[in-house]
Amino acid sequence: MHYHGLSEQSPRKVFVLTTTETSIPRRHKVHSKHPGGEYRFAVTLYQFVQVKPERFFGTQKVWVDETRLSITDAERAVLDGLSKPQYCGDFTEVLHAFEARGEALDLKRIIGYALKPDAATAKRPGWVLEQQGVASVRLQRLAELSVKDYRGGF
Repeated sequence: MHYHGLSEQSPRKVFVLTTTETSIPRRHKVHSKHPGGEYRFAVTLYQFVQVKPERFFGTQKVWVDETRLSITDAERAVLDGLSKPQYCGDFTEVLHAFEARGEALDLKRIIGYALKPDAATAKRPGWVLEQQGVASVRLQRLAELSVKDYRGGF
């Protein structure tokens, strides 16, 4: 969210989504309280988060200095924030990100992401967007989901 200007917090840790087990040299490993552990390279702390291949979507290629990276787009970042707010500050920070993105948020994209099979919580973006004044008719696809359709997590 910091990359997209959706957070004023400077990240102390970079979360890296991967579909495979991480294989980072042990000498860089800081500790392993999280699956995959945390690793320090230079001054940056990285935590690898393994996801199912079908959950690896919503990415874009960007240049950061002289390195080309694949990062989540803004819509995927805020959606991930709704399912795992601890990875981006807290729930208040996620709500701030929705407000910061405002009208630039691609509503069709975020609804499509929320409705993907095995998607993270599909009801939460509807609630947040409705609180921001998005017309209920535009959120109809999310509203039609029953509670039994709830899916959580990455």
